[in-house]
Amino acid sequence: MSFAWLKNIKFLSRTRVIIFGVVILVSFFFTHKVLYALGCSPALEALATDYLLWLLPGLVFFYLQCAGMMLIRLDGSPKYAMSVQIVAAVLNIFLDWLLVFPLGMGIKGASVATSISCIVAGLMVIGYFLLLSDKLKFYKLKASRKSLVLSLRNTGYMIKVGMATFIAELSMGIMMVAGNYMFLSYLGEPGVAAFSVGCYLFPLIFSISNAVAQASQPIISYNYGAGSFDRVREALKIALVTAFACGVLISAGMWVGSPALTMIFLSPSETAYELAVKGLPLLGLCTLFFAINITFIGYYQSREQSLRSIIYMLLRGVVFMVPGFVVLPKIFGSSGLWLAIPASELLTFVVILAIYFLDKARRSCL
Repeated sequence: MSFAWLKNIKFLSRTRVIIFGVVILVSFFFTHKVLYALGCSPALEALATDYLLWLLPGLVFFYLQCAGMMLIRLDGSPKYAMSVQIVAAVLNIFLDWLLVFPLGMGIKGASVATSISCIVAGLMVIGYFLLLSDKLKFYKLKASRKSLVLSLRNTGYMIKVGMATFIAELSMGIMMVAGNYMFLSYLGEPGVAAFSVGCYLFPLIFSISNAVAQASQPIISYNYGAGSFDRVREALKIALVTAFACGVLISAGMWVGSPALTMIFLSPSETAYELAVKGLPLLGLCTLFFAINITFIGYYQSREQSLRSIIYMLLRGVVFMVPGFVVLPKIFGSSGLWLAIPASELLTFVVILAIYFLDKARRSCL
């Protein structure tokens, strides 16, 4: 039977650990260069430096949280994994309010609040594996040749199957960096501030859409391995309908609730507020296609069609998106900046759908 979804989760856990470790070290020793590489300007440098340096200690525990929650779910404790996420989120919200407003720590307070919540979540993960884990335990890697060869083989297979998910996570960083550069060049610091509202909301959009894809992956993978292809098609159909419904609801929410969402992050007296209010509905168009794209990509991962899932993820996250940030503002002005991501998702959706129906036509002709 195919359990590609399990390998995908393990690969993502290991990859996150490695990437976060490298990011922490590079950010600490090359803070100035990192900030400007991410699109920082001289006017924002002091605030950005303050935020980044106070955030780094928490990131050590944040990658423990990210990797640990996936492994805890695999160990048969989804409620504990959910509690880790809830405790971290609630604590972060409370400390944000406490440190930023009553204690007047400003941007530093927001960073310290995030670090503290990450540390608490990371300690909860460590505590689980030391005291509560059922099947998964810490163990030493065997040094025998056979063990090392098998570990390398399994790691290579996990990289192959999980690469699309890795690119999905990486593409969010590419989106933020490319967007920062283009918004800064066209709209200055207010534009970057407005775009940052979209950057705060996009991980929520990603999480909701990715949840649909990940929920369907074990069902599709199991039934595909068992040869129950009718169940595979039924699971895909349900996942796509759910993804489309989520996309419509999120897009409608961003159109109707744009002022309220922006007010969470910006004051109505700021120039960036007006830019974000006008831009968020345009950005929200991406959700109509993004959720379906991610579900299709998860479907191909579950069937171990790794190359196809990687290509589709590269199309939406790099190939279409980066040129979109460059070309669309020249055609539509500042609105084109917000439309770069929706255009990328739309083009990827067209490619995925066209190839999917071509495959169906070929199979029916055989």
